[in-house]
Amino acid sequence: MLEHVVEPPPNKSWVLREAEGDPEDVEELAKRRVVVMGHGGQLKKEIIQRVNMVATEFRKVATSQMWDTTKRAITENTTVTLQLAKISRQGMQLLRENERLRGNQDNLCKQLELLENSQKVMARHSRGHQKVILMLTEKRREQQQGKAEAKQLHLLLSQLEQSLMQLQKDNQALRSQREQLNLQLEHQQAEGQRLQQELAEEQKVRASLEAALAQAASFLQDTVQMQPDEEDGDFDVVFQLQRKEMLKHLLVMLSSAMVLSPQMPVSPRRKSQSWGPPKERRCSTQPLRTGPLLQRLSSVTPYQLGDLGRAPRRIHIPPNPEDLRLLSRTTRVGNLWAHSGPEVRVPGALGTAGWQPALGADHGSATLQLCGPGEVAGPL
Repeated sequence: MLEHVVEPPPNKSWVLREAEGDPEDVEELAKRRVVVMGHGGQLKKEIIQRVNMVATEFRKVATSQMWDTTKRAITENTTVTLQLAKISRQGMQLLRENERLRGNQDNLCKQLELLENSQKVMARHSRGHQKVILMLTEKRREQQQGKAEAKQLHLLLSQLEQSLMQLQKDNQALRSQREQLNLQLEHQQAEGQRLQQELAEEQKVRASLEAALAQAASFLQDTVQMQPDEEDGDFDVVFQLQRKEMLKHLLVMLSSAMVLSPQMPVSPRRKSQSWGPPKERRCSTQPLRTGPLLQRLSSVTPYQLGDLGRAPRRIHIPPNPEDLRLLSRTTRVGNLWAHSGPEVRVPGALGTAGWQPALGADHGSATLQLCGPGEVAGPL
């Protein structure tokens, strides 16, 4: 199939045309010729079609460039003709001027001969005339030297003026640069003051948060270390209520610390887990009604369900009627109220203290459990 490729004769004009063509097409043609050596017939057909198309385009470009070259040559020929005519007119003027100067030179030569003859006569007749001529010649030489020195001084003066102008420009540029640097310095100083103020505020907030976290940790440790009376065991309702109140105070303390702390951006991992677990696995807790502050913070949770990878409880375990019969009326009412009360969940970075009083099928006791983010408090 390569015999269908039309190639121009390898002469000097073709080399010039190829050099004037599009270098991208020439480079692509060379690359495709190299690729043809290692591929089959289909690639050869495509390369041949591309080569024919490039050759056609190249002929069109060469034809258009030939017309442009001819037009440019005609224009240049006309311009050169006009310039030659102008130069011819100037040459005629110079010839006439040369003839006039030659006539003046002949007259001056004649006058010089007359003067030389007169000088000879005067030199022969008087030495005083020679002294005057020597004095005039010396003065003329001094004038020529003074003229040359004046030219040099004029050139030096022009150079000094240019240097002065350049120095003035440099001075103006340095002044503007100094003003810009002063403005940048003022801006940086203001930025530094602002950053120092922000740093002081961040340090204050950090100190308050550290104090609140230390107090909450101590409070939580005291709560965990609380033990019920050995007589009542897990049925001590007063102990459970006290423990629940302490957890409420801990929730208020941590919520206040959350309000003081700056809002941190949500990590990409938590954004990807924003879909949460299925509805049947979500925690069925309610916000604690301890004041306007908790109502505003009830919807703010710094964690997502399922962060610790543990599945929450599906259902609440109802109290066992057989166990309730063995209790007194006061204890039964207290246990039922504790079971039906709202669950408390404290948002935090390390974990969540959840209060879920429940009466199990086998044990009719209220229990306390520390659960992580996304978990429902269950019996220990």
